[in-house]
Amino acid sequence: MNKIEQQREHFESVSEKYYKSRQQKKHLLFKDLMWDFFLKDKNFLKKEKLKVLEPMCGYGEGKKILEKHLNISVVYSGFDYSSNLVKKVKESNPDADVVKMDITKFSSSKKYDLIIVIGGLHHVPSYVDDVLNRLSRSLNKNGYLICFEPTHNNFLFKKIREKIYVKNDFFDNETEQAFELKKLNKLFKDHNFKIIDQIYPGLLSYVLFYNPDVFPFLNVGKKWLVKLFFSIDKLFFRNLIGKKMSFATISLIKKK
Repeated sequence: MNKIEQQREHFESVSEKYYKSRQQKKHLLFKDLMWDFFLKDKNFLKKEKLKVLEPMCGYGEGKKILEKHLNISVVYSGFDYSSNLVKKVKESNPDADVVKMDITKFSSSKKYDLIIVIGGLHHVPSYVDDVLNRLSRSLNKNGYLICFEPTHNNFLFKKIREKIYVKNDFFDNETEQAFELKKLNKLFKDHNFKIIDQIYPGLLSYVLFYNPDVFPFLNVGKKWLVKLFFSIDKLFFRNLIGKKMSFATISLIKKK
């Protein structure tokens, strides 16, 4: 079995838990706060009928994020290799252009203004060069790519994450791997992308509330606690402390 098929089978096995846990209110509030922070100054993306592709779309959250926080309508397409999650998207959005597809085989004659990948690239670390090439070819000239990926920028956090990936059954340690931030940025550069903006939101509120499927015991307290911790964390989203201490990175990059 190749790594893509292994990862697909693993993800199918956890997809129901993934879907249900990510409807949790504190998780949704954290994501709202995070994406509002990142997108609130991106007026140059506010184009009606923005042509958007979401590879590895999960349950199709990219469309909701962009339409809510940019306050526009988008022309949306998405795909995922989990038939369970594609079915979920179709159930809630019967007319959605969402299909089952493997990103390592993706090819399209369509061109998109923006591609949004939410936690997708780390599921295909052995194929990431080919994947970025495929995504780049599908962007219009001067098109944008938003990537939200698990990252680390210090040795201790790297080791902590490696232990979690080995011990927690929600992960398939053999096929998925978070990125060292420096290496991720080099990948962007090597594939002819320019970094326009980058924030480091993987701090305390992320650790507590972003992964209720993986760490349900951390998902404690009321919604006010999410807002409190986020209000502190956001002070570090664009500085060196945040960069060193963050477990995740959101990048807006532009095709040259």
